[in-house]
Amino acid sequence: MADAQFRSVSRRLSATLAVAGCSIWLAVPGFAGAGPTIDELRGGNGKSAVVVFNVGQGSCALLSCPNGNKVLLDCGSSSKGPVDKAKALFTNIVNGKNLEAVLISHPDKDHIKEVIAFLSALGDGVRIGSVLLGGDPSKWATRGKKFNYKAVKDYLAVRTKNLKVFDKAYHDEPLVPNKDVSCGTPGRSGDGIYILVVHAMDGNEDDNGNSLVAMFRQAVWGIWAYRVLFGGDAEWVTEAAILRNYPEPLNYLLRTSVMVAAHHGGNGTAKSDWVRATQPYAVFYSAGYRKKYYHPRCIIVDAYQNDQWNERLGSAGVHQLTCGKAKTGWETRSTYPRSQFSTWDSGALIATFDGLWTTKIYTCKNNELTDCKSTSVVADDDNH
Repeated sequence: MADAQFRSVSRRLSATLAVAGCSIWLAVPGFAGAGPTIDELRGGNGKSAVVVFNVGQGSCALLSCPNGNKVLLDCGSSSKGPVDKAKALFTNIVNGKNLEAVLISHPDKDHIKEVIAFLSALGDGVRIGSVLLGGDPSKWATRGKKFNYKAVKDYLAVRTKNLKVFDKAYHDEPLVPNKDVSCGTPGRSGDGIYILVVHAMDGNEDDNGNSLVAMFRQAVWGIWAYRVLFGGDAEWVTEAAILRNYPEPLNYLLRTSVMVAAHHGGNGTAKSDWVRATQPYAVFYSAGYRKKYYHPRCIIVDAYQNDQWNERLGSAGVHQLTCGKAKTGWETRSTYPRSQFSTWDSGALIATFDGLWTTKIYTCKNNELTDCKSTSVVADDDNH
């Protein structure tokens, strides 16, 4: 009954605001069992969804496109976490289909370690339309002492006819989605995946700084209504490069519905000009339990909720958000009311879009759809 009431409120709020010409977050008291259906997570028929799995200290996200295609964006972990349950949810969503694309921000263990395991779970016959690899290109050819990066690249190469390792600065044109990845709404030319930047530090093989940063955009009646930004392990120099690629008046294209925070919410990101440009409604942090990196950092959490920089951060049902304070300890915000979430505190983080005006946010403990909470909903007809 609670879930039915939530969906009814969402539909009514959507319709009202479509007429009013505005956007609003509705904070929903988190109630158990109010998770998305598996069909909602599979996208298609104009609907889309993103799942940021809880893999401990790492990053692993699956984008289900409005045309039904699936895109894996990073998949790694460097700590203990509910990886097996994340893999089970991943295989359930993909449902035996091939992947449209695999995008890897950069070759770090906590971003690629689980790639082979997750894709192998789909079966030996799984094919990938395109594989796009960011970061230090020389690292993709190495067998490191602690991890074999080349083995991941070789595994992917067998399963695709289109593998690209970026060895120089690149970004897609601001209004032209990436041609290697089909992730749009049929009949809409602007929908899809955009590479905002990759290899931003041309001439300097810094792995994090050269991360591939991507954005998914979906429009409704010519208006950008749903946008998800995947930050990889970008640093402030990476974000600065994106801002140069999107000068005014194009910077409105960076406005974000859901931000998958760069570098797990680590220091060196989310400067004021970046937050002002992106102004996310919700921020997702993929981070492990009390790891030495202190992710996400409280200073980053505070930057995204700074009302002078970000006028759009939504409200949410009260939840716990734990952040690190520059290696001096942890701060647990046990009644946090805004739309920022960490996988450590909340489990898998999910955002679904109904193809019209409504984005819904869910958190699912242990990566299980039977243990979810609905936290917020936004009805939006123009988020710039």
